[in-house]
Amino acid sequence: MRPLQATEVILGLGPQASATTARTANIDTANASYAKVMVPISAEANTNSTNVILEILHADAATATFTSLGTNRVDNTAAVVAVANVCLSGKGKLLQVKVTPDTTTNGAVVVGGIVCELQQNLSPNESSTEDTVTYA
Repeated sequence: MRPLQATEVILGLGPQASATTARTANIDTANASYAKVMVPISAEANTNSTNVILEILHADAATATFTSLGTNRVDNTAAVVAVANVCLSGKGKLLQVKVTPDTTTNGAVVVGGIVCELQQNLSPNESSTEDTVTYA
């Protein structure tokens, strides 16, 4: 099994206009062992704004209550790509990524999208039978 055959890249949320509102993406992580979440964030409007909060949550179903795996305060004094690595062992099949900028008028930022790279942990004698995976 080549590494790229066991990797899928999902665009959970496309680029958004500059705003102070939180953005959320739910990503189906079924059959994945690890997730790498990448969120490109523009530089803050001015130095009066606070940092952007990146929170990763998980649940078994979209209608369930999501449980936080942790938050990270991202310093966006300059443009940055926030990265979170998540081990999905024992987690629900849905991963929720929440990006919350400063809610003041000084805090508007452009979120370049929420990208998630899912990786399967396959042993040398194991193979994937899935050719196509659809994410809703």
